[in-house]
Parts: sequence; structure tokens; C-alpha cells
Amino acid sequence: VGDVDAGDAQFLLDAANLGAEILPRTRVSSARRVTDVWRVSLVSRDGAERIVHAKAVVYTAGPWVCARYTPGSRDS
Repeated sequence: VGDVDAGDAQFLLDAANLGAEILPRTRVSSARRVTDVWRVSLVSRDGAERIVHAKAVVYTAGPWVCARYTPGSRDS
């Protein structure tokens, strides 16, 4: 599971056991609330795109997001 500590790994395992789909190294290109679910557009590392619908979205970019994200930039 790469850059996660034991607590994060356990969280992911628990989520997967409850039915969550874990998608590491997947970029969210858009997310918007549609009535009572989220419509999320994803792009995998190989460029494949897909749309998923979810009751909840969990932000797990961690502290590394600051190195890649600049508010107001094209990618924000």
C-alpha cells in the first residue's frame, strides 16, 4: 500500500472489508453532488477514465498534496 502507516493501512483494510473500492494512484478530475450521491470522474495512472457514484468521498491525499497543489493554479 506504499506510503501509508499502520493506522492508514488498517483503515483501508477495514473500508475494503466493508465494500469500499480502494483506488490508489487515481486522480479525481471532478466531483459533484447529484441529489444524494457524489458523481466522481476518475483518471487512472494509465489514463483510463471512469465515473463512479458514491455516498461518501474520503480525502486521502495526505500531507503530500501541498507539494503538488497551488491554490488558484490550473490544477486546483
